[in-house]
Amino acid sequence: ETRAKDRAVSINDVTEARVRGFTEELEERLRTHWPRKGRSEVAARQPREGELIAHRQRKQRHVRSVSERDAKQALAFRTEVDAFEARVAAFEATLNDVIATLPAQASLAGLQGAESKSKKLAAAFEAASIAHIRTIRDT
Repeated sequence: ETRAKDRAVSINDVTEARVRGFTEELEERLRTHWPRKGRSEVAARQPREGELIAHRQRKQRHVRSVSERDAKQALAFRTEVDAFEARVAAFEATLNDVIATLPAQASLAGLQGAESKSKKLAAAFEAASIAHIRTIRDT
């Protein structure tokens, strides 16, 4: 038994000594190969950098094209709004002309005629506006 214990102790001592020695040897070898590690990192990173640059350029082209499209749409929308404002102004002017004739109406029939004319103008303006809004919405 004592021999077995002594042998187990000596085996453990030899094992620890060898582990220390192999660990030191491994660390030394790793230190000598350290520059290779840097080169391998660069070699592995370069393709990814290329992909990132290509993606960034694609994103910039997309942003530019979306901005150009937005500018065109904003201009077209502003044109439509200006045209619609002109139609509204023309409708107001026509309606004001009808309102201006009211004091000159001497009879009930004249007033009813002015009312009928204003209702027709309003109905025509509403129909034209709805049609124009549908046209804008569909484009």
